[in-house]
Amino acid sequence: MSVVSRVLRRRPQGGEATQDPSTPPVEQQRHWQLMSQVQLRERVTLRGVVRSVSVTSAERRWLEVVLADQTGEITLVWMGRRELRGVEVGRRMEVRGLVTLFQRRRAIHNPHYTLLP
Repeated sequence: MSVVSRVLRRRPQGGEATQDPSTPPVEQQRHWQLMSQVQLRERVTLRGVVRSVSVTSAERRWLEVVLADQTGEITLVWMGRRELRGVEVGRRMEVRGLVTLFQRRRAIHNPHYTLLP
């Protein structure tokens, strides 16, 4: 039996798509990563809860936020900002950006963010 005939025999009838039973449905799949899995110099999407918010010295004006999930935490740094409306301790957020090393901690500088309910 040729490869083409084997593939055609496996096609579902009526154009229906089949899903591998080992993978969860699309609506249940995460599009973000766990903080314990991120590597340096990797573009990531993370979700977590704000653990702390602080502003560095007056000369720098950096807003530092520690975001945590059940597996770890990461520092978010916004340069030139003193505050971000809605970003407060206990708030859930989703952030996207490049993971770097900042003061010996994993960090994302000026990440894109979304406040979650």
